[in-house]
Amino acid sequence: QQGIPAPPRASQSPPEAPPPASLLSHGPRVGGATPEQVSLWLSRLSANREGVLFEDQTVQIGVKTQYKTGQGVVQLYIGNKSASQLSDCCFSVEWIQGLNGALTLGSGAALPPKCVVEPRQQMQVNCEVYSLKPFVGYPPLSFSYVASSIPCYLDLHLPVVASKFVEPSPLSKHEFDAQWGKLLFQGDACVVASIDKWMKHETLQALLSNGIHLSLVEGQAEGECYGRGNFKGSEQEKTVLVSVRADASAKTVTVDVRSDSGQLRESLLEQLKSLVAAKK
Repeated sequence: QQGIPAPPRASQSPPEAPPPASLLSHGPRVGGATPEQVSLWLSRLSANREGVLFEDQTVQIGVKTQYKTGQGVVQLYIGNKSASQLSDCCFSVEWIQGLNGALTLGSGAALPPKCVVEPRQQMQVNCEVYSLKPFVGYPPLSFSYVASSIPCYLDLHLPVVASKFVEPSPLSKHEFDAQWGKLLFQGDACVVASIDKWMKHETLQALLSNGIHLSLVEGQAEGECYGRGNFKGSEQEKTVLVSVRADASAKTVTVDVRSDSGQLRESLLEQLKSLVAAKK
């Protein structure tokens, strides 16, 4: 199956002038939300097709996504909750190694350097994404605007992770066991303190099949889930195997990932750890 070529790299919505020196040294800027809430929204979107990326008293950013064989579209819905106009709206994505993309308006037209969102209205920005090879982390997403003459800046992340480009790859438990010991990139399993939600066998199965897009392995015992998938990129295609085991008495989930790509293993391991450790 042929990979899909990526478009040329291009910066999106560049600012007209560099920011003041006072803005160059700061922690994550998350508006009226807390960093913990922003992280939770991002983690949830890593395993869901739609949801909230950000919300405070002024702005809500909702997300809908579609993926197919190495490419996808992330639709961002920027809602103005206030009674004042949001002016000078600027968007920028910092593409990371292994991932490329481009921003457009929801209509498909080019995204202008600055946009306006009227009171109680929303605008749509589409982000086309293309996988080249396995990658780790989320691409940084910056959003700035002016509300009531006050400049506002949000440091977020586009909810795109390597598992979005993984497709199911069925196999038996015997085949899983045989391949488990042969994959080059292995490591120690991680034991994660968790909550009741993840002690349920069907919830773990749903996480692997629907959230991470793996084929579930036949012959799984209660409390144990195994899955396999293939990452599709225009430059590389890689295999990943996942094992998760719940211990209801200790309230822990043990996560182990093996792959023929170190980046793919690290990406899925960190994603799964974040999801099963979430307290909400």
